[in-house]
Amino acid sequence: MNEANGEKTKHFVDALVLLVKIHGLIRNKFFAYKFENRIHELATDYTILIVEKNSDTLEYGILLEKVSGDLDYLLELLQDLCYLQILKNSPTLLETSRVLLLVRLELVKNRNQRTSKPKTEPETTIKHENKEYREREIRVVKKDRKLNQSQQKILDFIKSYPNTRTKDIIQEFNALSDRTVKRNLTELSRTGLIKKKVDNKAVYYSTVDL
Repeated sequence: MNEANGEKTKHFVDALVLLVKIHGLIRNKFFAYKFENRIHELATDYTILIVEKNSDTLEYGILLEKVSGDLDYLLELLQDLCYLQILKNSPTLLETSRVLLLVRLELVKNRNQRTSKPKTEPETTIKHENKEYREREIRVVKKDRKLNQSQQKILDFIKSYPNTRTKDIIQEFNALSDRTVKRNLTELSRTGLIKKKVDNKAVYYSTVDL
């Protein structure tokens, strides 16, 4: 293992240790269970990423996206737990967020290195490969990604009302907080199930069809 890989692994191990410490501070059983599942999902996806490090660029990119999504979800969950006062700001919490961001940064660097193309390569080839990568990623997500109940309802609503605005979705699901609806929209968008369009400062969502 070279020095760079060793540093990446150290950051990830540090992140897991800190996440376990944070888990021990959560007294709410529902959120403790949810947090534990997210730690397990991150550890599993990251392990698969390491094992499949020599796979083709498209496959590796999909795995990177899954781990990046796990990290983003945990970072948002930490913010939500503080907002709900289930967790208090502490040096441990700040350090956990910092290390998670370091792991996230390493993934971005990895992806840039794996997907970078020579400048002499024809632009049409790059566009074709980007399109192929995106379509393949969406197919994998649709097959493997399990949506929670709120995400499925939001997705069904957008299917029924294409190009619907964020505020209309929030109004439709007023039993959920604005923050929760927006987080679910971000997750659906990240996984490629919906796409957003900004027009005159308004954000519109529609489903993605392949």
